Amino acid sequence: MIIDRHGRVVEWYTSAQTTFGYTRDEAIGRTLNDLIIPVPDRAAYGQHLESALCQDEVYVFDHQVNALHRDGYVFPCELSMHAFPTVGTRLFTVHPRNLSEIQRAQARSARLHQLTRGLAGVLTPEEVARVVLNEAPLLTGARAVVVLGLDKTGAHLQSQGQVGFTSLMADWFTQVPLNSVLPVAEATRTGEALFLTGDEISQRIPELAKLRDPELRRGAALPLVVNDRVTGVLGLGFEGERPFDDAERAFLTSVATVCAQALERARLYELTRVSETRYRSLVEATSQIVWTVPPTGAFDTDQPAWRAYTGQSVEAHLGWGWADALHPEDRDVITQGWMQAYQSRAVFEGEARVRRHDGVYRLMEIRAVPVLDNAGLLREWVGVLTDVTEQRLAQEELRERTRALERANVELDAFSYSVSHDLRAPVRHMFGFLGLARRALSTGANDKAAGYVSTAQNAATRMNTMIDALLTLSRTSMQPLQLGPVDLQMLVNRVRQDLDLENTDRQVIWEIGHLPVVQGDSGTLELMLMNLLSNAVKYTSRRDRAVIRVWAEERPQAWAVFVADNGAGFDPRYAERLFGVFQRLHRADEFEGTGVGLANVRRIVERHGGQVWADAVPGEGATFAFTLPK
Repeated sequence: MIIDRHGRVVEWYTSAQTTFGYTRDEAIGRTLNDLIIPVPDRAAYGQHLESALCQDEVYVFDHQVNALHRDGYVFPCELSMHAFPTVGTRLFTVHPRNLSEIQRAQARSARLHQLTRGLAGVLTPEEVARVVLNEAPLLTGARAVVVLGLDKTGAHLQSQGQVGFTSLMADWFTQVPLNSVLPVAEATRTGEALFLTGDEISQRIPELAKLRDPELRRGAALPLVVNDRVTGVLGLGFEGERPFDDAERAFLTSVATVCAQALERARLYELTRVSETRYRSLVEATSQIVWTVPPTGAFDTDQPAWRAYTGQSVEAHLGWGWADALHPEDRDVITQGWMQAYQSRAVFEGEARVRRHDGVYRLMEIRAVPVLDNAGLLREWVGVLTDVTEQRLAQEELRERTRALERANVELDAFSYSVSHDLRAPVRHMFGFLGLARRALSTGANDKAAGYVSTAQNAATRMNTMIDALLTLSRTSMQPLQLGPVDLQMLVNRVRQDLDLENTDRQVIWEIGHLPVVQGDSGTLELMLMNLLSNAVKYTSRRDRAVIRVWAEERPQAWAVFVADNGAGFDPRYAERLFGVFQRLHRADEFEGTGVGLANVRRIVERHGGQVWADAVPGEGATFAFTLPK
């Protein structure tokens, strides 16, 4: 959308109509504050907007607000505003971004993680069903939940627990024939999730109209699938009429996947408790490694599955010899954890790389449980190793692709914005001043023409610098990382020496604490530190006594490194903007720069699996920080 300096809408694009619901005719001429800001927030936001619109210089800001949709509901929205020079009335572009789905996705991810943790310690199908029935209503918003599993014949679904349904519906779920018309049976037969509204349910199954709760107007039947095999179904009933959107469908499918995996783990645990014959049958029927040991915790008999997988002879794996098949970096952790488990008779869980018979290490998920006799005495241990190599690689690849896609989308928006605005500014200067130079030459005013040409050359130089910075940013993203031990202390000292040689006419006091050795790419990390430290030197240039501090703090999973200065600082409300391409909080006549350095910093840190952030007090200094995994 476009507004004038009084906040009135002068143009209303399709994106604004999609975000706020108003048509162009409804929006033109109204003030942005009255149009999209809820009544309780209008006074405060109106002051903020008025202050922004009164700035004389080109002004850009990102501001998150509670926005009002035409239909009356309030949603979180980010408004990015940019002023551009015009002849006459000053105009501003405003780019809206609906944050509702982002916040919903974050909340769903947190709740799904909570369910996964809750299911991690349960060992029986009954316990899995109990946790799902307790957590699913809060997790999904469903009013009613049922968990059904296939019986031994595979011809019926049996209820493993339900909550929220009428007594008549609960009776239906006691035993559902697989050839039934119920959605849970259809989802089990086809292996495809069903998402139905109340009208669709009534049309497909008229007899349900008398049985189901009339307030449950939507339903989902989600097959529980493990290794391409349907083992049951999760049924959910919801209030309200709205259809399921794509995000909700994907989230509910993820919930069903977590439940299916938990039920499969519980099934395997039950199998290991039956008898030695069942243990051997399981070994033959699955690619998992199942083993048994006496209460002492050491192998005392031949373990055929272990021997076949690792290639160790009987003599080699007896006693504690099996540990030789573990990766040297994992061996101590697993053996110590196993000793603690069998001494305390606690369930043992862990992960380790196990050497296969061909010499290749595979990541295995290890679980061992104590088996008691009728008198409650420990009879033996039963363990299961599951190869999770591909699963972990796929998960990490999916996470990395998701992160890369998110970064690419953000950076594409920033790049498009930069090309259309920041790179056009020098071009406009060149065209304008070259035109003035041409007119001056035609009148013989050579001095004026020389000045105009000089200004145009400066604009061209600035644009060339910005393009070079973009190319550097692109190369940083594309070149592969050469990972190895990197001494941050050595890198900081080297960068500091280079900066001191460039600033011999200034007094810069460096306070550098102890910095760790990390795993990373030395070249890109040095570039990242050069950007941070050179920024600190630049923004303290107006201080008689510049002080720059660098230190590290150890955290459980990462090192946090801080760079602080006593320079110009900035408004901390706009800290996140600093890491975008061509985003600056200071005018070029105050501090020179392209606005790409900190974008480079964030990209390098994130490629190393870390995070970056900043804080500051205007006029008193700034602190930039980043983390690197241990």
